[in-house]
Amino acid sequence: MLSKLVKRAARGAGFDLTRHRPDFVDLMRHHAITTVLDVGANEGQYAVELREHGYGGQIVSFEPITQPFEVLARKAAADPQWDAMQLALGESQGEMDIFVSAKSVFSSFKGLSDYSKQNFQGAAAERTERVRIERLDGFLAQQSLDLGRTYLKIDTQGFEKEVLVGAGETLHQIRVVQAELALQPLYEGQESWIETIRWMEAQGFRTVLAKENGIDRARCELLELDVVFLNARYQDAG
Repeated sequence: MLSKLVKRAARGAGFDLTRHRPDFVDLMRHHAITTVLDVGANEGQYAVELREHGYGGQIVSFEPITQPFEVLARKAAADPQWDAMQLALGESQGEMDIFVSAKSVFSSFKGLSDYSKQNFQGAAAERTERVRIERLDGFLAQQSLDLGRTYLKIDTQGFEKEVLVGAGETLHQIRVVQAELALQPLYEGQESWIETIRWMEAQGFRTVLAKENGIDRARCELLELDVVFLNARYQDAG
């Protein structure tokens, strides 16, 4: 009975409490997103998922490590609206060594935390690879994108804040940002999830969507969230 009353009140206030929950593509559609910047693309899993959910706009995927990039590039080659860049994004331009793990999704510029070493098989670094790194604002200065219709997704294994800082003033023009944030630090020197949220709020963004992305079932604890931020300047725009 209480549940029905809550739903009735919510509908009366203009809210929808149906079983369908909006996903990232629903949000992209609502904000008429035309370009997705897929930073930390690995083998293109995120872009493939976007296509499966109906997103048909431009995708630019960034992956610095050679082996996953080769897989990514083959997938992107079959899609005229999908570009693949063998490039990392960060706070400064140049070259950096990245730790390459047996399972490439764990590869990172940061070392593993003790928790990750103990809990994730295949996460340990097998080698390093020298990769090219640029600032996002430098890359965007060479493009002709409508940043008001751009969605920035960041999944860089503890390196998310560095990518955001490297966006510089262009961050304030980007409509939506999605970042993978860890509740349990998985990498050394990784900024806490709440610090990143507060930093994004200070940049003029507010949290509009968050989805679970990994659970430690043995401890009944959430590991990561995919958090989506909306630029306040576009708050009332569709």
